[in-house]
Amino acid sequence: MLCTLTAAVLASQAELSADELSMFRDLKQKYQTYLKEAGKPLHDSYQKRLLDKEKAAVARRDYGLAAKIKSERAAAADELGILLTDAGGIASLATLEEDGSVTMMAPDANVGGGVTLDKEKEALTGWDSAAAFARWKLPVGVKTGGYDVELTYSCAGGGGTFVVKEDTYSLKRATKDSGSWASFRPEVCGTLRVKSASQNLQISATTVTGQGGLFYLKMVRLLPTTTPLES
Repeated sequence: MLCTLTAAVLASQAELSADELSMFRDLKQKYQTYLKEAGKPLHDSYQKRLLDKEKAAVARRDYGLAAKIKSERAAAADELGILLTDAGGIASLATLEEDGSVTMMAPDANVGGGVTLDKEKEALTGWDSAAAFARWKLPVGVKTGGYDVELTYSCAGGGGTFVVKEDTYSLKRATKDSGSWASFRPEVCGTLRVKSASQNLQISATTVTGQGGLFYLKMVRLLPTTTPLES
């Protein structure tokens, strides 16, 4: 009720003094804080039950259901302005394309170590330490073989090194400057061996140089290739 009233009043800003506008904004902030604090215990209980169901779906390899449950968890968290974290480390399902390639988008990643989603850029930021990572669940149907790893990212005044790893094999590379943080460019950083039985694909920071962090990561793709694999 108060949020609706406040929104209606603020819509007529020309009729309010600066002090009145400040008062209504302060009341709205306090009301939203109250809702967040009062609702958090129930929110946490709901999230725990959903997370248990998500884990069970992943264990059955029912990744479609797991993805739907995670979407509900994210929506419930967003209602209270709470950052969704996954203590269980469940990754969101990547997309297997018709040509055998695999696509992983930033908003679908399970993240940790300070990495967060910049909703405006639809890219992952916060790659400020070696603890930073993003992880996706590999879909059923990925074939064993070599894949060119294509990362779409931006980097300027930062950078460092990172590791791309599936369950067994890994690839370590360094970032390249894209000219600006707003300039996203796809780059094939190397060829990775992937096993059909592998469950996850993870990007992890290893060293971070400069003030800007490692990069802004928008998308990861695995492209089937006949390029000889590194020994």
